[in-house]
Amino acid sequence: MIFYVDDAQKAIAEKVTGELHGMGYEVATQLRPAEPFWPGEEYHQHYYDKKGETPYCHIYKKIFEK
Repeated sequence: MIFYVDDAQKAIAEKVTGELHGMGYEVATQLRPAEPFWPGEEYHQHYYDKKGETPYCHIYKKIFEK
């Protein structure tokens, strides 16, 4: 999910997801207007830094050339 606060952010997200589609990737990410946000409890903050491991729910893939 990508939450955007203005039309510029929405346009960027649409551009990137469109590029991914164009490269043949299936993108499940949804775009939604940002709503009020409440931070989680302290023990949830900086979770990966505290745990000291590579996030298990993310896989790094280089798909954009820079």
